[in-house]
Parts: sequence; C-alpha cells; structure tokens
Amino acid sequence: MLPQGVLASLRSMRFDLGEASGALGDLGTFIPIVASLIAVCRLDAGSVLLFAG
Repeated sequence: MLPQGVLASLRSMRFDLGEASGALGDLGTFIPIVASLIAVCRLDAGSVLLFAG
C-alpha cells in the first residue's frame, strides 16, 4: 500500500488542455533541434535521441 502523502499527490495531479499544448510546444522546439543535429552535424540519430532523453 502506498503512503498517504503519495496518494494525495497522485490525486492532485492533472492533465488538461494546457498540459497537452505545453507538450506540443516543447516538441515544436525539440524536433527541429534534433533534426538539424542529425542532418547538418551528421550525428547518429540513436545517440542524439538517447542523450536528449
């Protein structure tokens, strides 16, 4: 069984339209940077994605 503090914090988490739009905004920054590192700098795609998280 989980401690009460963990359960309370899990219940308070939310995922709404603002969270989804923030995630898409992050992808709008992430994808061009990764694509240019792979295409221009000729870095290995697996290595770039692994170290980017």
